[in-house]
This record gives sequence, structure tokens and C-alpha cells, in this order.
Amino acid sequence: MEDPLKPEEPDEVEPLPEPEPDPLALLIQDEDTVVAILADVSGGTADGRGFVRNIDGVLTHAVMANLPPLEEGTFYEGWLVKRGPLDFFSTGMMDYLAMESMIDGNFLLFYTEEKDRSEYLEVVITLETVDDQQPEKHILEGIAQ
Repeated sequence: MEDPLKPEEPDEVEPLPEPEPDPLALLIQDEDTVVAILADVSGGTADGRGFVRNIDGVLTHAVMANLPPLEEGTFYEGWLVKRGPLDFFSTGMMDYLAMESMIDGNFLLFYTEEKDRSEYLEVVITLETVDDQQPEKHILEGIAQ
């Protein structure tokens, strides 16, 4: 007769799956990533870093920035720019990081696209009032190298 107080043998436990790698950390650590030190061009004290990587026709881009709080009806937007001939495209709205985290800065942008954009190395952050794919007031700029 089995002892009712003896715990049952557990069924074979499957190991936990490996956690997905953090794409931002992978981008920052990749030796093929070029970095732009972003300087405030608006007369303020904002700063940040932009990361750009183009491998096998895939663009991966991120920005970590210290930016002033937003006023109602405004947002920060990221852009990648190519000089000669001039061309640019939006990499999206920046996300506000409301809590402390491991990331440097209070705003974050992460963008990826399956397209070769290796000539787009200038990183720009603008302050926007309208989401119309046209850059408004430049706040941060830098060239990835």
C-alpha cells in the first residue's frame, strides 16, 4: 500500500525555453552597428545616441535619448537621412519610458525594415505636432560612424 503522506513523484519536467534575445541589446553590442552621438541643435540640453546597422538588406535602428517632457499634442519622431542627393524617411515616434530602466535616456525608438538603407547614416529627432511624414523642429542630430 502506498504511503498517503509521501509526495508523488513529479512527472518529467520540461526545461523552460531559452528567453528570446533582446533585439536592442543585440543591436548595441553588434560590431557591425555604427553609432551616432546626438547633439541638441535646438538650443537645449537634450542628448542621445543613435544606432544603425545594415546587414544582408535589413536595417535595424534605435535611438536612446534624454529629451524634455512633451507638451500636450506633441511627439518626438525619428528620421534617417541620406545626403547627396538628400532623402529621408521616418523611423517612427519615440516611446516615453515612464519608469527607471537599464536604458540610457527617457525616450526610446526601435525600428527595423527589410530594405538596404546603408546610405542613411544621419540620425535626426524632431519635435512634431502633426503626423504627416514631414519633419518639423529639429531637436537632436548626429551622424553614425
